[in-house]
Amino acid sequence: IIDDPEEPGKKVFEIKTTANNRAWAYFNIYMSFVPGATYNISYKLYPLKDYAGNGYTDNTIGGNFIYGSDGTNVENHTTGSIKTANDVGWVEVNAEYTVAENYTPSAKDCFQFWSNPANGVGVSYLVSDIRIEIVE
Repeated sequence: IIDDPEEPGKKVFEIKTTANNRAWAYFNIYMSFVPGATYNISYKLYPLKDYAGNGYTDNTIGGNFIYGSDGTNVENHTTGSIKTANDVGWVEVNAEYTVAENYTPSAKDCFQFWSNPANGVGVSYLVSDIRIEIVE
């Protein structure tokens, strides 16, 4: 957790890559979901440079609903991803996702943030204002 680069005193999550190779950078929020429920997801992303300190013009950063019936065979659903440059500042992301009716909770269930590698190395980013709510 660090200070927001644009709003000193506000705290945000920093997901800092340690990958000097083509690897993804993840941040998991472990939770259980309601079978068949539709979720509204909103958060703010702040793309940072890659592991080597280089910028990029078009990289994907996003979110997944990850769940499986046994915690081993995990189903992965991408939602709320954006294509972005590293120098855009805060980007607000909004999405909806409906969990399968046959969902069974497991230990690995989570909402996961991720960033694709860029320039052959991992990419860091900030996340704030996370909301994951059931649509009423």
